[in-house]
Amino acid sequence: MRSVLVALVLLFLIAMVGCGGSGVGDGSGNGTITTNDRENDDNSFGDVGHFTATSNTVVVEMKIASQIPVTDPYVVVWSGYADDFTTYTYIGSDDDSGEGPDARFIFYPYPGQSFSVLFTTFGPYDFGGYYWSVRGANTESAPAAQEDTPAKNKLDPAAKHAK
Repeated sequence: MRSVLVALVLLFLIAMVGCGGSGVGDGSGNGTITTNDRENDDNSFGDVGHFTATSNTVVVEMKIASQIPVTDPYVVVWSGYADDFTTYTYIGSDDDSGEGPDARFIFYPYPGQSFSVLFTTFGPYDFGGYYWSVRGANTESAPAAQEDTPAKNKLDPAAKHAK
C-alpha cells in the first residue's frame, strides 16, 4: 500500500513539473482525516491544500471514500497561500452541493490568483477517508496521502510555505 502511495505522489510531482505551471493542471487524490491533522475550532479535523487558479471557473470537491469514509465532507476556500487562515479572505464553503453528502464548491476567480482549501467535515470527530479534486487550477500542494510520513515537503499540508 505504501509503495502505491509513493508512486502516486511521484506521478503527481512529475505531472506538475511537466506542466510548467501553465494551462489547466487539475489535481485530485485521496486523503484521510485523523487526529494528527489540523484541529478546527469546532473539534473537527482537516487537511490544507493550496492551488493557483488557471481558469475563471474553479471546482473544489470532496467526496466520501469507498472504505472507512468520513460521513459529511465539508470544504472551505480562502484567498492566499496560508496554513493559518486568520489573516486571509474567506471565499466560501460547501457542505452538501455534491452527490449525497459530498461537498462541491464552485467559484469564479481571476486566473493566477492563489487560494488555500481546507478539506474537513461538517461535524466534530468525523474521521476517515475521502477523495478530493480541484479543477481549473494548478495544485501547488495537496493533502498528504500518507499522514504519518515524517518528511515535510510541498505535498504535506503541515509544512509551512513561504512565497
